[in-house]
Amino acid sequence: MLFVKNIMEKAPDSYKSDLQETIYESLTKLLVPIDRVNTDEAISIKNLRIISCFTD
Repeated sequence: MLFVKNIMEKAPDSYKSDLQETIYESLTKLLVPIDRVNTDEAISIKNLRIISCFTD
């Protein structure tokens, strides 16, 4: 079973890497809406398809 939690529409409060921080800063500067969900690690295409159902 794949864990998927509520949709969030803002960047995370803390970042896991410098790259992640740069990406969220760029999206914010470009006024690109952010939709993200907390999930278990998605290790297959099947899991990514499931996750995408929650953000479409």
